[in-house]
Amino acid sequence: MQEIIITGNSDYARLIREYVDDLEDFRCVAFTVDGAYIKENSIDGLNVVAFEEIQNFYNADSVKLVLAIGYQKLGRTRRDIFSR
Repeated sequence: MQEIIITGNSDYARLIREYVDDLEDFRCVAFTVDGAYIKENSIDGLNVVAFEEIQNFYNADSVKLVLAIGYQKLGRTRRDIFSR
């Protein structure tokens, strides 16, 4: 089973988590956002980890990130996060 970390903490990120939870081969393990944007320590029972610290908690070879970033600034924000 592939572990998934959702990048985002908005209602859109919660919606993406619902979609991922419906898939048999994937399991959400956390949410991540830049530390400055953490509003709460958990979302729907999953930890919210600062993006800049994610490597301290998860091995990059064992998880996949799903970008659940909304529509502000359209592709620029998503592109910046993807490149990091």
